[in-house]
Amino acid sequence: MNIKKAFETLIAKPIATLIAKPYAKQLLSGLLALVIVLPVVIVGIVHLTKTTKDAPPTETTLQTTLENTTPESTTPEETTPEETTTPPPVITIPDEFMEKFPTYDGDGITEDNVLVRVNIVTGPTENEIYAGEELAKYLTQKGVAVEDGGFPIFVYQDGLISEDGFSVSATLHGDDACMRIRGGNGRGVIYGVYKFLEEYAGVRYFTPTLEVVSESDIVLRDGNLLAFSPYFEMRRLSWHTVGTSSDWCAKNGINAHDGQESEVYGGKILYGSGLFVHTLGALSEYDGNNNGKADGSDPNPCLTSEEVYQTVLKNLRVKLEADPTVDIVSVSQNDNNTYCKCESCAASDAKYGFPSGTMLAFVNRIAEELEADYPNLVIDTLAYNYTQAAPTGIVPRHNVCVRVCSIRVCFMHPMTECNDAKGPNNVAWTKTHDFLTDLLDWGKICDRIYVWDYTTNFAYYIAPFSNFGSIRENMRLYYEHGVRGMFPQGNGQSISGEFGELRSYLLAKLMWNPLMTEEEYYTHMDEFLKAYYGEGWEGIRAFIDLTTELAGNADSCINIYEAPLNSITAEEYLQYEEQIEAWWNTAEALAGDRLEYVKRSRLQWRYIQLLLHPNDEACAQFVADVNSYGIRWAESPKNNKPLNEMFTNLYPVGGAGGDGPQDGQDPMNP
Repeated sequence: MNIKKAFETLIAKPIATLIAKPYAKQLLSGLLALVIVLPVVIVGIVHLTKTTKDAPPTETTLQTTLENTTPESTTPEETTPEETTTPPPVITIPDEFMEKFPTYDGDGITEDNVLVRVNIVTGPTENEIYAGEELAKYLTQKGVAVEDGGFPIFVYQDGLISEDGFSVSATLHGDDACMRIRGGNGRGVIYGVYKFLEEYAGVRYFTPTLEVVSESDIVLRDGNLLAFSPYFEMRRLSWHTVGTSSDWCAKNGINAHDGQESEVYGGKILYGSGLFVHTLGALSEYDGNNNGKADGSDPNPCLTSEEVYQTVLKNLRVKLEADPTVDIVSVSQNDNNTYCKCESCAASDAKYGFPSGTMLAFVNRIAEELEADYPNLVIDTLAYNYTQAAPTGIVPRHNVCVRVCSIRVCFMHPMTECNDAKGPNNVAWTKTHDFLTDLLDWGKICDRIYVWDYTTNFAYYIAPFSNFGSIRENMRLYYEHGVRGMFPQGNGQSISGEFGELRSYLLAKLMWNPLMTEEEYYTHMDEFLKAYYGEGWEGIRAFIDLTTELAGNADSCINIYEAPLNSITAEEYLQYEEQIEAWWNTAEALAGDRLEYVKRSRLQWRYIQLLLHPNDEACAQFVADVNSYGIRWAESPKNNKPLNEMFTNLYPVGGAGGDGPQDGQDPMNP
């Protein structure tokens, strides 16, 4: 029976006969509705029963390598995510790949889905080719052969994926057997490769000079392996050890840094030269200090002056014409609280409620003027000190970004738990509650908020800064309150004598996944500690736990310029001194080839001991050791002085004396 005759006999004639019956139309309508609705209901039920089991994994949920890692093992024993039955996604391979689809002999994957042989095919760009080379390099280290006939892996850009995002999926068997690493842009491609290696191959990128590649097998599965879209659109680090390493930043998802710009990494978010922060002095050419050079330390110019506006606009255009590839420029106040209070500026401040309104009106005008010539350019400004509070009656333009600065926050307690208690010297310096209020208020009027956070003690770089109990919860808070970019500033001036390398690694992980659990956070920490410090790492972890607990239990709130014995008192250190000394001694004894790392991080404990037990000879040796590493004592030149010159009440012969951290806040009165 042909198709036409079958249709007439089995469908058309019976329907015609039925329609002729009474009430047939109502009956037929009901049947048709049932036919339409029933499949939808069935599909919905099936979907609900499969959602939890079969939902495509995301970067947040695919933490198997970390979940399976214990303090006894730096790298995971098992790198395969939990089996699911997610069907292979339907993805169209670009035509240029189809033309050179490699011959696969079927022996690239074992019966247990272990990857043993691959053939890597990349897109044509420098970035895609480099991503393929990096994949081949690490797979070779894992013992996977890279050769013709192996399991095909395609590495390429796909405009359907979000910027900096990526997708990794696989079809293990059949004519279409292959794996696809697709990135939304150049950075997305390189991130996809490095994160696949991290999640499935047990590779860790701890510092620019320390990586670990596990010996475990790479076990694949059908379907989606990884899918990621960034939580924060800008992720910047400035810690000295990592902030200038383009390679480390690419491996850890940092897309804004001070390293070399390179297309092999997919580029970076680029600020214009000299246009990162505190720019109004140079842009306005206003030399309020009459020191012959307008810069970020000068008093701020008049923002209602047409002459100032035109000068700033002119100088911005000169810089943009010299480098039109920049992504963002800062039109931001100088680094002081001296701002114009002329009649016109005062009236503008009153109109908008705060000086931030006058600043925003100025920045909005600049952004509007430049948009026609630079449609993709973002103009940023600061919400910092006198501009921290959000204005009323004005909103940022769509091409304006506001960087809210947390400089007056307590960093020992999570912000949601902090009560802004006075410090040990009875000074209420922190204003965490005000900052949270201002952050929420800015969020009501601005859809592009970045946060400039602070993650070290800028007056005492070497002393312990026990913020490990707060940085995870604060990062989550920022994301949950709509922040789109993060810059957790650290010691960018020298190598660390504290825990700068560990903190850099953890901050990179938190910017990549601000919703990680406490267990995931401390797993990252333990992996780093064991790899970086050697077999005695557990004593160092115990020191971190103790100092974090003591600082967190303090009745006072600590800022980023606090003297070393404020967050944790001398009495508390003395109570645990014997145990702390034993931890560090054991760490040194078991360090092996990590001894230099242990000794350098131990400087923070030696620093405290020299405050607890002043000793001229021991202090002289300590100063020599610090200088031999090239470690700075503090950010500001006035405080960048050896311990014996800062604490002249303890070391009266040590030097001419120091100026203290800021505003005479040091209770030891150096």
